[in-house]
Amino acid sequence: MSDMSSIGRRVRTRRSAREWQRLICEQADSGMGQGEFCRQRGLATSSFRNWKRRLEASASPTEDTIGSAFVELTAREPDTGSDVEVELELGSGVVLRVRRR
Repeated sequence: MSDMSSIGRRVRTRRSAREWQRLICEQADSGMGQGEFCRQRGLATSSFRNWKRRLEASASPTEDTIGSAFVELTAREPDTGSDVEVELELGSGVVLRVRRR
């Protein structure tokens, strides 16, 4: 005799942050909207959105995420007597300052 009470109910699955990150990347690569992707995968859209927001907020730059964002800078000698200052805004409130006096 089968248990009929579970028919039509979603089975809760605990996923790690790494698993959610993989699913978020798959959705982005799929060309599908979040709703459609979640329906096809049996995911709660609210959980998907919450994890996406959580992972984006805690993301720190890695080689994978910034590998194509490098810009070549060419240094040149400053005029005599002038100070050199370079300031780069890296996002998330991070600023890199290089000074030569």
